[in-house]
Amino acid sequence: SLPLQVQNFGCYPVRNLTLRMALPALGYRRATFLSVTRVLADNATCLLQPPPEEPRPRGTATVVPVHPEDLLHVDRLDCGNAWCQELSCRLGRLDRGGEVSVHVLRTIHNDFFRAAKFRSVRVVSTVWLGVPGSSVLVLEEGAHRREV
Repeated sequence: SLPLQVQNFGCYPVRNLTLRMALPALGYRRATFLSVTRVLADNATCLLQPPPEEPRPRGTATVVPVHPEDLLHVDRLDCGNAWCQELSCRLGRLDRGGEVSVHVLRTIHNDFFRAAKFRSVRVVSTVWLGVPGSSVLVLEEGAHRREV
C-alpha cells in the first residue's frame, strides 16, 4: 500500500490541485514486477495510465529497463531504469485545514524477482503536486515533489 495525504495548512481553500504519481511497473522485456490493483481516494478522481510502449527519454539518454540479473548491482527500481505507470488524481476543493487521502494498493509479481539474485531492492515512486496551467500554488521547498 502507498498511502498519500495532502493537507492544506494555508489560510484559504484551494481547488484544481492535481496529484501525479510515477509508479515503477515493468522491467526488462516489459516483465511486470509491480501493478496497481486498486486506488482508494477520498474527495479525488484518479486515472491510471498504462506504461508507455517505449521507454521515455531521461535527459539525453534513453531509459534502459533493468534486467533481473542486474539487481545484484542495482538497489533501486525507479522511472530511470523501469517503465512506469502514471496515476493522476484531481483533488476536490481543499478547505483550510482540510486533507485528502489517496491509497494506492499494489501487487508484487514474484516471477520478475525469481530470475534475480539480490539482497534487497527499493521501488521508488515519484509524486508531484501542482495546479495545471498555474503558478499560483506556493509550497515549502521540496513539498511539491517527493519520492516514496
